Amino acid sequence: MRISNEGVTRDMPAMVRVARHEDLDGILAIQREGGRSSSELFANTTSDAFDDSLRLVVVAEASFGLVGRATTQYSPNQDGAAPSGHYLMGVTVASQQRRLGVGHALINARIEWIRHRAA
Repeated sequence: MRISNEGVTRDMPAMVRVARHEDLDGILAIQREGGRSSSELFANTTSDAFDDSLRLVVVAEASFGLVGRATTQYSPNQDGAAPSGHYLMGVTVASQQRRLGVGHALINARIEWIRHRAA
């Protein structure tokens, strides 16, 4: 899936794909660069999601490395007014690649994934 607005830069497109275990260090680097959590708990939760068929972790990758990451979460039980089901969770885009369509592409990839799994 190609990111809108011609990618991260006009001559260096980024692609959104399902994250793999070997992406964890890059995901943590994006988190740290963005001032977001890169704690052991975050790392473990993200790593666990790679193998969970009810969750999705996607990354945006450019020729020079990862530039964004996003996740979904599945809640099997209703929580107050929030029904059970799939939810879009965190998104982080590297600061130098913001406002170029990376976040939008990460959102679209997750919505498409959920659309095939939810009623």
